[in-house]
Amino acid sequence: MPDAPRIVFLAGDFEPDRDGVADYTRRLAAALDGHGWEPLVAAAARPQGAPADVPIAPIIEGWSPGAVVRLGARLRRLGAAIVHVQAAPTTFGRRGVLRWLPLALRPGGWRGPVVVTLHEHTPPTAATPRLLRAAFDRGLWDPDLGILLPLADAIVVTSERERASLAVSHALAPRVRLIPLPPNLEPLPEPAPAVRAALRHGLGFPPDAAVVAFFGFVHPVKRLPDLLVAVAQVRSRHPRLRLLVVGGWDPLSLTPAEASAQRAGVEALIEQLGLGDAVRFTGHVSGDRASALLSIADLAAVSMAYGVGPKSGSLIALLAHGLPTIAPLPPDGVPDMGRKAGIVSVPPRDPTALAGAIERLLDDPVLRRRLAAAARRFGRNRSWAATAAAHETLYASLVGPGRVSRATEDTGVRRAAR
Repeated sequence: MPDAPRIVFLAGDFEPDRDGVADYTRRLAAALDGHGWEPLVAAAARPQGAPADVPIAPIIEGWSPGAVVRLGARLRRLGAAIVHVQAAPTTFGRRGVLRWLPLALRPGGWRGPVVVTLHEHTPPTAATPRLLRAAFDRGLWDPDLGILLPLADAIVVTSERERASLAVSHALAPRVRLIPLPPNLEPLPEPAPAVRAALRHGLGFPPDAAVVAFFGFVHPVKRLPDLLVAVAQVRSRHPRLRLLVVGGWDPLSLTPAEASAQRAGVEALIEQLGLGDAVRFTGHVSGDRASALLSIADLAAVSMAYGVGPKSGSLIALLAHGLPTIAPLPPDGVPDMGRKAGIVSVPPRDPTALAGAIERLLDDPVLRRRLAAAARRFGRNRSWAATAAAHETLYASLVGPGRVSRATEDTGVRRAAR
């Protein structure tokens, strides 16, 4: 039986415990494994927090020009069929290498197909100089990501909004594939009432507390202070309201000093608002623990500064858990997403509107049940099995039979025993 073709993922520094793109990558690798492809994640070493069954190829020594050239040689010797870049500048340490990556791999001998998934991208606008817009239209240069997209054999986007932003480029549009984002936390079976009661008790919440959940890393762009102010406003009428923050404080995109300053600011605001007994932070917890904690919530709230949509794995996870969710949906986002997904849309950066939406849901259990059913349907239609199948189809279109060679040298791939 021939070897399965190797797909090598490049996801920057790859710290899945601290970065959503790295977490997406490891979940995709796990979903593909054993289905006719051999996924490997390129890294400097096995990162802290990487699950034991994630196959790691320790072939990255850094992102200097020389290191990237040597990476190209290692990819060739590894026998990679496809290199799949998970494109987010922050995961590559904001390094400009991402803009030149496909070209930088070539001196080392890498000539195979390159797939790029766009996690962060700013397309040209009317304010972009005309020559740069023309270069983008012709697939020669992307003002945001350089030659990464022009040299990609396929471009994966996770939302209709992104697909539309690339459709203006006649050269790039035919290479674009839409593969919607699945939840970054899959729900466990609904726990028994006694288990939910024990979880609430363990958090110090009264049995009849109304619990609103916030899920994901705490980050300035997520504007947790807006939610804290909203909760303080609602507690004048609903004194048993509690806020549960399920997530860590130190995302990869913040320096330790930035994360520490953010935490100090949030804790000071909690004291100022008198919410000491009303807010609980779990810190980083396992997926099973996070899912169990979300099961005790009555609703969820997302307070992103610039709006949130189907590119948010955390939002999809809240919906998959059947939580009526309040979120600022961008006006140019997915049409009818709020209605289809059980989302109550509020303006961004507006604690008073957020408070009004929380109060409305707390006062209307029938509405909460209706939105919960819609959320669960929307969230569970986004599965990792479907995501993996869409990638398999894409990979097969790029790598025909007999085109994959496999190196015979020891590549140092590290995989846990099954």
